[in-house]
Amino acid sequence: MTVIDFTSRLKQNNLSKAQELVYEAYATTGVRKRVQLAKAALELSPLCAEAYEILGHSTRSQKKALEFYEKAVLAAEELLGDDFEEMKGDFWSFLETRPYMRAKAQLADELWAAGFAEASIKHYKDMIELNPNDNQGVRYILASQLLSLNKLEELDDLLKQYTNDCDVTWPYTRLLLNIKRHGVSQQLESYLLQAIKSNKHVPTFLLDPAQLPTELPVFTSMGDESEAVSYAAYNLDVWRQHPEALEWLKQSMAKMNVV
Repeated sequence: MTVIDFTSRLKQNNLSKAQELVYEAYATTGVRKRVQLAKAALELSPLCAEAYEILGHSTRSQKKALEFYEKAVLAAEELLGDDFEEMKGDFWSFLETRPYMRAKAQLADELWAAGFAEASIKHYKDMIELNPNDNQGVRYILASQLLSLNKLEELDDLLKQYTNDCDVTWPYTRLLLNIKRHGVSQQLESYLLQAIKSNKHVPTFLLDPAQLPTELPVFTSMGDESEAVSYAAYNLDVWRQHPEALEWLKQSMAKMNVV
């Protein structure tokens, strides 16, 4: 065995041991113990992206969380090596890419929360470019961000990319997009009918956010309240940017006797 082979095998063994500590950390309820296990994992292998993620989840400092998630992305990318470029376009289908994609999603989410909107959007766009199938559903988060920042042409492109998407996000996004562009008018009725057909429960939570549960549903089903809750939780802020849209929605739903 050459020195290179031995070094490579040693790194892989250390990474495997680090992963075992990460699995143990996930099963641990105590935050202190979880952090200890994550740090121990990184001592074994600095390429253990999941360990950085655990530290990011565990800190109360937004700055430190961003640093940990950035390290997670870099570690996962380094681990992929030269294969990274070759797997573009079908990224999620390769199991070894998933730590990278999960870490990148965490980083994008934290960047948005910290006020770094453009950086967050770039990460989500990168993820869609790597994996157009978008198994993680980041397109729905990206759609909300683009609406919020009035990047309407970019949103048009995203909607066209996933024309046949059946998720509730798309019809309600098209509805609000048209309100942003053209204001409130009778021409919106067809968009509203399509949205209601997709999920009639969404307006309830948009118009009365107090009904939203404190925790998001773990699983959602198309057309039911769980899906509506998830949509409203991610898109309520962008609807609130347009109080005239909410008032129109309230009046329209009352006329239809749906709410």
